[in-house]
Amino acid sequence: MPAPTRSPIQHRRPLGLAARATLFIGAAMLASAAIAAVAMATLSWAVLTLGLAATIALACAMAWRSALPLQAVVAYARKLVREKHVLPLKLRTGGATEELAEALNTLNARLEASTRRAREIAFIDQTTQLPNHHGFQHEIDARLMAPGSTRVALVAVFELRRWAQLAQSQEPSLAQRLLRTLAERFADAVRAAASEAGEGAFLAARLGADEFAACVFAPASPAHGKRFLERVVAALNQPLEWRGHLWSPAARAGGAFAPHHGGDSETLIRRARLAGGAAELAPTRARLFTAALDRETAAKLSLERELRSGIERGEFRAYFQPKLNYHSGKIEACEALARWTRPDQTIVGPGRFIPAAEESGLIGPLADAILRDACWKAAAWARAGRPIKVAVNVSALQFRNEDFAQGVLRTVSGAGLSPHCLELEITESAIMEDPERTARAIAPLRAAGIGLAIDDFGCGHSSLSALSKLPFDVIKIDQQFIRALRRGDGHAGAIIDMILALARTLGMEVVAEGVEETAEADFMAARGCQWGQGFLYGAAVPAREFEALLHRQGINAAA
Repeated sequence: MPAPTRSPIQHRRPLGLAARATLFIGAAMLASAAIAAVAMATLSWAVLTLGLAATIALACAMAWRSALPLQAVVAYARKLVREKHVLPLKLRTGGATEELAEALNTLNARLEASTRRAREIAFIDQTTQLPNHHGFQHEIDARLMAPGSTRVALVAVFELRRWAQLAQSQEPSLAQRLLRTLAERFADAVRAAASEAGEGAFLAARLGADEFAACVFAPASPAHGKRFLERVVAALNQPLEWRGHLWSPAARAGGAFAPHHGGDSETLIRRARLAGGAAELAPTRARLFTAALDRETAAKLSLERELRSGIERGEFRAYFQPKLNYHSGKIEACEALARWTRPDQTIVGPGRFIPAAEESGLIGPLADAILRDACWKAAAWARAGRPIKVAVNVSALQFRNEDFAQGVLRTVSGAGLSPHCLELEITESAIMEDPERTARAIAPLRAAGIGLAIDDFGCGHSSLSALSKLPFDVIKIDQQFIRALRRGDGHAGAIIDMILALARTLGMEVVAEGVEETAEADFMAARGCQWGQGFLYGAAVPAREFEALLHRQGINAAA
């Protein structure tokens, strides 16, 4: 019979000692191997973690080091925005960062060059290379307001009275050459005169078309400042040979002291100009500012406002001074003179308002008003049967107007006056400014029959060749020669004889102005002078009184 099958679970015999020992040693080895495996796995993870951290740190360090040049570029760009002048950025990294730095350096250099050029244009006169008006003011204010500055300075303005006239007659390039020559002379004169004025620095500038300026910082005294003005004016006015002619700019100067006359450039320049305007009458053509000039200026501005209002309100009237015809012994002409009566009936003398009108530019409208009034009055006398020739003064400003002749003809026509009853008196100096233009301006007047007279003859610088070509009818001998005749000046009589001979040669009549004594009238009449005018025959009177004078003369003539 088959052997019985054993159950999987059945009792075994106990192992022996050797087997147990072997089993224990095997288990121990397996446990050690497992523990060793676990330990090796843990150590590898730590090493990996440490390596990764080191790699990240190294990468960050390399990135930070690579970003340093870029940070320098960013900081440089920010500095360019904040500051006016920045030194070039130097990078030797190679690559795009260095190229970017070089591009910024180039941009900075161009910006600085543009800034310098803009500053030159803003503060330097391009023709003379002297500081201009803005540059002059900027430098003065910077020095006067600098910490530790004494704030003492002399600011002087020099006006070239004849520059505009000469510049207009020259080609622009020639005028610029002459201006540069004058600027060099001016700068040399300032440098030489400043050494006497004090120990401080000095500055020369060109303010405008016909103005130079100078500043002496910390002058020794006001007396030295005055001497500085006089020396520079004398140097400027030395005759300058230009294109075969000697020419002088007719400079005059005014000065103002800081801080006594002002603490800023604008005030000092304005007050120096005021002093320069008053220097016209000074022997040296130089004057320092005083408080009295400020008061005079305020008075002038007030008078100018009143003048303007007076012209608008028609407060100016023509008064008429008689002219005696020496051949007939009768008053056959007159001169219309401006007189001003205010609304309160106070009368302002012409010696006061005429200069103010000339300085303010109102002389043109004023002269036009007198011309209209005179033409209407003369037309009324002619309609009343007493036609008389009326002479009217023409201002230089009025004469320079291109529409001058047509304006006169419109006034004559509007008044209904015969052109033969009007005579225009133009000063010799205005005529000789531009003889060719004078000939063109008076041609329509001459063609219409209006008389033309040269006023103040002998005071200007007439060219006989030019005078012979100008179709004037009358020469008015300036009253200074009649006064000299009154004083017994022997030369005056000789000069008067020369003028009378010239008039006869040119076919012109002569009027003697300022006749006050019978002896003077006899002297002039005996030498062939046709007309006399002055207090001997009457002062200027209103139209109504002059009309009465003509009426009495007519009655006496009839009697």
